[in-house]
Amino acid sequence: MKHLFILFSFFSLVFLSSCETTEVISNKINTDSPLENKFVLKNDQKKKISKQDLIASIIKDADLPENTEFSDIILKKLTSEEKGEQNIGQNLYSLSLKANNGLVSITQIFSADQEDNYLIKNGSTCKCTSTGCSNGCDADIWGGNCRCSYCSSECKKESTVTTSE
Repeated sequence: MKHLFILFSFFSLVFLSSCETTEVISNKINTDSPLENKFVLKNDQKKKISKQDLIASIIKDADLPENTEFSDIILKKLTSEEKGEQNIGQNLYSLSLKANNGLVSITQIFSADQEDNYLIKNGSTCKCTSTGCSNGCDADIWGGNCRCSYCSSECKKESTVTTSE
């Protein structure tokens, strides 16, 4: 009976440990709180980018005024259809932001390190600008390309992809 108790305790401990490990691993990249993730530059993965520096670099990449503020910040993992063929095997994420004025939407692409501990800024930015549209248009990535959502016939959209480090 004593051996059964020891055996049961051992397997319970192993089971609980494996459940905790799985949960921690699957939640390393936090899509619920996008700016709480660890962001790094492609060419210097040892230096963490602060939230403020990340937003400043996105503003610079999109050629927006320095005082631009964003809402609707969404981080999502890209599906196979959203990635380009050259990126099928990579874990890619898109960080989408909409300017508070509703006229500019930006999506920036990040790759995850092998362990999903941090997001690496790869420099690809998609920007959509609209005028004459009450809701604006949304920037996203499809097939590895920048895409702007349809708004109305009065909406003028600008779509650019920039690459910077």
